[in-house]
Amino acid sequence: MDGEMKEGAVAMIDALGFRGIWQRWPAGTVLADMHALKDRLEQDVREVGKQPDLPLEVTFLSDTIVLGLAVPTSIAEHAALSVVYAADIVTRVLAWTAQSARPLAYRGAIAYGQYLLTQHFVIGAAVDEAAQHHEAADAAIVWLLPSA
Repeated sequence: MDGEMKEGAVAMIDALGFRGIWQRWPAGTVLADMHALKDRLEQDVREVGKQPDLPLEVTFLSDTIVLGLAVPTSIAEHAALSVVYAADIVTRVLAWTAQSARPLAYRGAIAYGQYLLTQHFVIGAAVDEAAQHHEAADAAIVWLLPSA
C-alpha cells in the first residue's frame, strides 16, 4: 500500500435527500442504483487511468463520493489540469444521477492540495477543506473552493 501524499484536486460530493430514501424507494432498488453508479464511475476511473499521467482515484461512503486526481508536477499547469479533470468527472456523475430511474441531486466541493485516498480512508489538507464545505449548500451545486 502506497502511503505517499499526492498533490491534486479532491472532489467530495453527496446526494441531497438521501437520508430516508429507503422510505421513498425499495431499499434493494436504491442499493442497486448506487452499485450501478459505483460500477460506472469505476469504469471511468479505469479508462482515465489508461491515459498517461492521469491517476484518478475514487472511494465511496454510502452516498458520499470522494475523488482525487493528481496530475504530475512535471506537466505544465498541473494544478489547473487536476481541477479541470476532476470537475469533468464530477459533471459526469451529476448527469448520470440526475437521469437515473431514481434521480439524485449531488452537492459538494472541489479543493486542491495534499491528499491520500485509499479504499476505506481519506486524509490530507485538500480532503479536510472539501469535507468542511461539501455539505454547506442546500442546493445541487458543486463549487471550487479557494484552493482550487
